[in-house]
Amino acid sequence: MEQKITSHIIKGLFIALLLIVVNVIGQLSSYIFEDWYRWIGTAIYVVSIITSTIIFSNQNHRNVNFGILFTHSFKTAAVITCILSSLFWSTVISYRVFI
Repeated sequence: MEQKITSHIIKGLFIALLLIVVNVIGQLSSYIFEDWYRWIGTAIYVVSIITSTIIFSNQNHRNVNFGILFTHSFKTAAVITCILSSLFWSTVISYRVFI
């Protein structure tokens, strides 16, 4: 049976959800103001993109070239960025509406 390849959209949604949860935990625990905590989101973002690319390569039995891996990781990063930026702008707009 052939293994199903996980989509970059599913991976991006999961990583964005993970980053949102980490940010909420930081805000509730007041760690968001610590210098070391500001790097946690960036570290999770970079490590998750690399891990996503490795998983994609393993699902394809390592029969992929650099261009395919780069495209998959770029698409995953684009999904994460779109979700987080839309969340940011919806927060900004709703804040401006209620003030």
